[in-house]
Amino acid sequence: QNYLKQIIPVIRNYLQSELKLTLHPKKIYLQHFSKGVQFLGAIIKPYRIYVSSRTKGNFYEMIHKWNIIINEKIHLSEEEKQMFLSSVNSYLGIMKHYKTSNLRRKIIFDKTDKKFWEYFEVCYL
Repeated sequence: QNYLKQIIPVIRNYLQSELKLTLHPKKIYLQHFSKGVQFLGAIIKPYRIYVSSRTKGNFYEMIHKWNIIINEKIHLSEEEKQMFLSSVNSYLGIMKHYKTSNLRRKIIFDKTDKKFWEYFEVCYL
């Protein structure tokens, strides 16, 4: 850990001189590798990549909001259908890169209101 602290100025100088980049002084922290690194909606750990809790939570929240919308309306407009489908496909696209097949099934089949099945069908999860 002391070694890592000692090379921070070397890294900072290299980034500045060669790449014209600066390190944010308050965003440098050292932690054990087993805690992983957060990157693009995932937590990267040795030998495994997990989807982040924030990404899962945002997906659940989006489904919850759409469940409220579909229960307040008799029919969804074409624009609303497309918005829902785009949102779901976006999250599923992110999550397919990680071992989340059980999580994706749970969200789609258990958390999504059954009224959506009048509009959509699932081809592959």
